[in-house]
Amino acid sequence: MLGLASLTQGFDPRWGGFGPAPKFPRASTLSFLLETGLAAGHTTEQEPSPLTLLTTTLTRMAEGGIYDLIGGGFFRYSVDEKWAIPHFEKMLYDNALLLPIYAEAWKLTRATHYRKVATETARWILETMRAPEGGFYSSL
Repeated sequence: MLGLASLTQGFDPRWGGFGPAPKFPRASTLSFLLETGLAAGHTTEQEPSPLTLLTTTLTRMAEGGIYDLIGGGFFRYSVDEKWAIPHFEKMLYDNALLLPIYAEAWKLTRATHYRKVATETARWILETMRAPEGGFYSSL
C-alpha cells in the first residue's frame, strides 16, 4: 500500500504523529490507519503496523498539551513535536472528527484512556460548543 508506506516513512516513533512540528492531529490520516488496521487485523507483516502508528499517535496526543486535560477537547495543533505546547484555539470540526476515532480505538483496544478522551471530548462539544439559540459554534 503506497499510502501506508508513505505514512510509515513520515511517522515519529517517539512522539507519534507525522512530520516535524508544528503537528496537527490529521484526523483523516488517523481514520485511514484505523480502517487499514481493522482490515489487516492485529497481526500484519508491516512494521510498524497501522494500529501501532494509530495507537502511538492517539496516546501521545492524549498525554500531551494538545489535549485539554481540564476542559476536555483538543486544541488546533501543537507547536512542538512532543504535542506539549498547544496553539490555544479549539475547532469544532477537529474535535468532531477525533471523537469517533478515540471511541473506535477504545472499542478495539479497551484502553480506558481512549474512552475517557472520547467521553470528555463529547462532553466539551455539547457543553461548550453548543449555542443556546441552537446549532454549534465553529471555534473557541
